[in-house]
Amino acid sequence: MKIKMKVKHLTLIITSVVLLTLLTFFVILPQFQLYSAEKQANADTPKSKAAILQILEDDRIFENQKWRIIGEYLLQDPEQGTYEVVIAPSFTQINSGYFTFTLEEVLPYVKAYVDEGPIDDHLVSAAVQLASYYEKQGELEQANSVFERTLARISSIKTSYAYLEEEAYIAQIDFLIRQADYEEATQLLIDISKPMSRENYDLQARIRKKQAEIAIDEGNTELALDIVTHTLTEFKEKEKEEREVTMDTGGHTAVVYESLLNMKERLENKSGEERNTVTGRVVYSDGTPAVNVGVILKHESDIHYSGLIDEPYREQTDIQGYYTLDNVAAGSYQLVLGFSFEQINGWTYPAEMTDWIDVEVGDEIAYNIELQPLMDIHSPVNQETIKDEHILFSWDPVKGAAYYQLNLALDLDGEGAIGNIFRSQITDSQLEVPVEELYSQTVGISFSGDDADSVDPRSLLAFSNTENRFSWTVEAYDADGDLITQSNGYRLGEDTIGNLPFFYIKERSMTEADQLLLDKKLEEALETYKADYKDNPDDMHSLRMITRLIGLERFDEDTYEIESEKAIPYLIELADQTNSSDAIFRLMEYYYGLGKWDAFERWYAPYTTYVDENDDHVNGIYATALLKQGKLDEAKDTFAAVTEQSDNNDLVGYWLAIELYEGTDFADILDIAKTYPERPFAEAKVDWARMIQAMEKESVEFDNYRDEIEHVLDLFFHEEYEEIEHWREATDMRALKAFVEAVMEVE
Repeated sequence: MKIKMKVKHLTLIITSVVLLTLLTFFVILPQFQLYSAEKQANADTPKSKAAILQILEDDRIFENQKWRIIGEYLLQDPEQGTYEVVIAPSFTQINSGYFTFTLEEVLPYVKAYVDEGPIDDHLVSAAVQLASYYEKQGELEQANSVFERTLARISSIKTSYAYLEEEAYIAQIDFLIRQADYEEATQLLIDISKPMSRENYDLQARIRKKQAEIAIDEGNTELALDIVTHTLTEFKEKEKEEREVTMDTGGHTAVVYESLLNMKERLENKSGEERNTVTGRVVYSDGTPAVNVGVILKHESDIHYSGLIDEPYREQTDIQGYYTLDNVAAGSYQLVLGFSFEQINGWTYPAEMTDWIDVEVGDEIAYNIELQPLMDIHSPVNQETIKDEHILFSWDPVKGAAYYQLNLALDLDGEGAIGNIFRSQITDSQLEVPVEELYSQTVGISFSGDDADSVDPRSLLAFSNTENRFSWTVEAYDADGDLITQSNGYRLGEDTIGNLPFFYIKERSMTEADQLLLDKKLEEALETYKADYKDNPDDMHSLRMITRLIGLERFDEDTYEIESEKAIPYLIELADQTNSSDAIFRLMEYYYGLGKWDAFERWYAPYTTYVDENDDHVNGIYATALLKQGKLDEAKDTFAAVTEQSDNNDLVGYWLAIELYEGTDFADILDIAKTYPERPFAEAKVDWARMIQAMEKESVEFDNYRDEIEHVLDLFFHEEYEEIEHWREATDMRALKAFVEAVMEVE
């Protein structure tokens, strides 16, 4: 059969095919590629960057799509200063789903966004990023021009973009302050405050904060403190008025308010008008400079906040790795570093909780950081299964290491991991231990709710669970106890990934009681463990599990922190037969709480012999026990030794109290307080030095001051709390009263 087709029909078909081909090539295919690129970017795959850059070079996608891609993936958030990895002595923060482009990759697109992109939230980000580039190149006129052009573009639009204009002005003011152009910065602050609504108290507070920063930089700390104090009062009043109108009962505190509070505290503690500087260099151990690394100096008053918003002392390293932080207020700080994954891949910033920078008036501090390569580990690794009675941990030796510390953890099926230190003071680059020691290791107890029934059984079984996967890390320390490097870190390439620190232990067999525990049948599991132990007194696993299950009663609301008496006989048996650190510590804690000092000493001795004689926490408990027994000289020496080794000096108040009681000169006591300042994490700090200074000043006002110190501290040492309360109500010695109240809160 033949089909006849007219020429005009054939022409239509050909035209349709051509149009469909063109549609596919110019519209459908580019849109599919755009979809694929964004899918990869959102999944944060290794090919994300290449996919995004490739799609931006495709002229076939729509212009508005290009601007969106640039805004979402290439521009930095000027307020957050986002880094893929932020590492501090006190915390580590990972910004997942975010990947970093190099400066060379983003610069053309950032320039285009500033001059041609849409006027939206991303425009200010682009302006800050481009101006920062010119500033680092020393092209200050170019940098300022970026802000001028951006402001001109925003003001040219008839539609109101007041909030964008304000953000751009604030960014330009920050730039001018960095250049010490205080006259122009002040004028801009006046310009933007004139048309501003008084109801916008958040922006008002930000403007006043900038005015305070200028006053500080010009050496007028009194004016700065006056501005900050007035602003804080006004801010709370405005906030209260708004909440009354909106019926908002939320407890959220604005970032600018927190920042002003911290500034006020620093200004109140600042003496003199000299400027202080912290400078340094960040390099890799091979001498290569770490370029464009974020450097943030975080004050101790907000060290427990991991956010980096509105930090007053922040910078990026230059092409040689150098940084400079000027006009730093006197105080204690920790240095926070921000990296891209590429910068930190295979390396570590060896920061510890005890790494502080103490800035005093007139200081010019040099603080250099040397990034170290991560340690390589050898066994057990890569999901290895241990079936022997011993397990060998081994790793590469580290040059300059005096000892190593081994840490163990158990995985919680993607819900995280829990663990703790297993062994410290290891002088070799390997350690062979019986698996029985791992079975004895506790990791803390994980709960999903508020009561004991919500316990995660895996945290109780810990390393005796043959179905659980475990992991380990090792750290190297020098002779001074400073961290050199570690095995745990960011390994993102084939050349840095190394061996994975995961393993299983299947030396033992799970018991019926173990399975009951995993099924959360806690009472049945406990009874079965007891029966198993009764049948076999050498069954240390059942004995351990009995102590752990009975120990859950400590976490009931009515008996929190009180050891169950039913656990004591089992704990004694376990401690006597295995020298279990968990059992010994719990017994020590139990008898300390009861004030039975002979029994307490009975268990303190084996802890220092078999577990760790240098355990600051346990030795601190021992020093406090001596204090409670009235053995002041021994207590003082022990507190001194503990404080010298401590990370946070949380017991220094007791040491100071004994020195005061014994009549030590104020000058010598002040020296102790300044040498060992209290540095708690995520808790309120006591400034003991200021308290001692206040007491010394107050002492000249009262003839019997030293007698009163001895009297009230004697009441404290003998725990005569009712008498102390009467004294507090009657005394006129405000500084001494404040000291006694602080000491009573130490334990």
